[in-house]
Parts: sequence; structure tokens; C-alpha cells
Amino acid sequence: MFKRIFLLISFCVLVGNLYSQGEIDDQRKIFFRNETSFGGYLSSTGYGIGYQHAKRLDGYKKNLIEIDLVTINHPKEKKTQNPYIDQNQKRFVFGKLNSLMSLRVGIGRQKELYSKFDKGGISVRRYFTFGSSLGIVKPMYYEVLYPTGTPNEYYVVTEKFNSTIHNVTDIYSRSSFWIGIDELKFIPGAYFKYGFTFEFGEYDEFLRAIDLGIILDAYIKETPIMAIEENNQIYLSLFLSYRIGKVYSKRQKSIDESEF
Repeated sequence: MFKRIFLLISFCVLVGNLYSQGEIDDQRKIFFRNETSFGGYLSSTGYGIGYQHAKRLDGYKKNLIEIDLVTINHPKEKKTQNPYIDQNQKRFVFGKLNSLMSLRVGIGRQKELYSKFDKGGISVRRYFTFGSSLGIVKPMYYEVLYPTGTPNEYYVVTEKFNSTIHNVTDIYSRSSFWIGIDELKFIPGAYFKYGFTFEFGEYDEFLRAIDLGIILDAYIKETPIMAIEENNQIYLSLFLSYRIGKVYSKRQKSIDESEF
């Protein structure tokens, strides 16, 4: 996972260097920028989606509201296959009891460090957010093989993992994600996010940005992800996200309308 993030960061730096060679920007600037954006996350513990709204306070600062829905994996998770089954089977994490998702709702503050002046240039911002982090725990189900009594013939039963009876050669594949959706449990917690935003959109009214930083999720008790590994209640991860959105300003709109 860290290797993929490193490659993405390298790609972002390359893209940034290319965009910074832009021509002089002669379009009408939106100075009182408010922003609404949606994005995708890739982190050292999983992936997800997010929403962010930024409201301008002054020339350099914005207040932030954000909502994220992301997966959180155990550090010891490793996908494998039954060595005696064909290679087209679904890969699975052996010994996984539950999948964990985090619903984050928070507020924060953003400060612009470098502004972009060229068309296609880059602005750099530093930000932090914090708020509630609701852990959504869903049990994992496996397709487990049982002998029929006839040599080399088996029937399949959908079961939760049981460390006392199951081994990797008993499991055919993971079951559908939707099995167990009615057994959700919730663990409340909190999170803190700190990062940098690199905005490189060519047009001032549209937002394209890459976020890079760290996230700390903490829950009131251990989250039971794995059966045969020590589980955690605190997760620290490195993340990278790509966001697209709209830049707007009520004050700018009123100025435009007054010209007619």
C-alpha cells in the first residue's frame, strides 16, 4: 500500500511540474472563493470517498466541513487463496472476523501558503480537520468446503470464520459483501486529519486538487477485525486524495450582476 501511495505522490509531483509551466492567467478571478468538492481516497489502511465544503474567511483562510466514508484494514491483513482450488476463485483474507468502515464528520481550518498566478499553476494550502469517527463493523462470511463422503466432492456452506475449526484449505472464497449487512455494529470514536492541498485547476471556477497528509482514527474500544491477530482501537494512516468541485462566490455574483 505504501508503495502505491509513493508512486501516486511521484505522479502528482510530475503533474504539478507540468502544470506550473502554464501561460499567464487572463481570466476573471474569483477572489472570495467558496468551494464544494467530492473526491476519492487511497490510504495506507484502505480507500474511500469524501465530501468537503470550504467557506472563505479572508484572503488566505477558509473554514472547512467534511464527510468521509472509508475502509480501515488491519495492518496484518494479507489476501490469499486456497492452494488446492483453481486460480479463478475470489481471494480472501484468512482469519478476518469483521470488515471496518469509518464514517467521519468534521470541521477544520485551511490556510493558503502559496497562491497560483499562472494559468494552470499550483496553489498550496495547509489544513487540519477533526470530528467524530463512527466505526461501522460488519461480520465477514466465507464459502467453506465440507466433504460429501465421495472422494474429491464437496458442498459449500456460508459461514463466519471460526479459528478453532477453519484453516486456509477449508475455504473456497469470501462471500458476498452484502451477506451480514443486517448485523452491523457501531463503535463511536474521533479523528484528526492534517495535510496539504495542491490545487492545479486550469480554470478558476472549477476545482481540481490533490490532498496529502495523515489521519488518526481513535475508537472507544478495540475494533475486532482479525481473529488471530491483536486488534487495535487507534489507527494512524498516510492518505492521498483527488478532489474535483466547484468554486463560487455570492459576492462575486452580485458584482457581476451590477454590471448589467
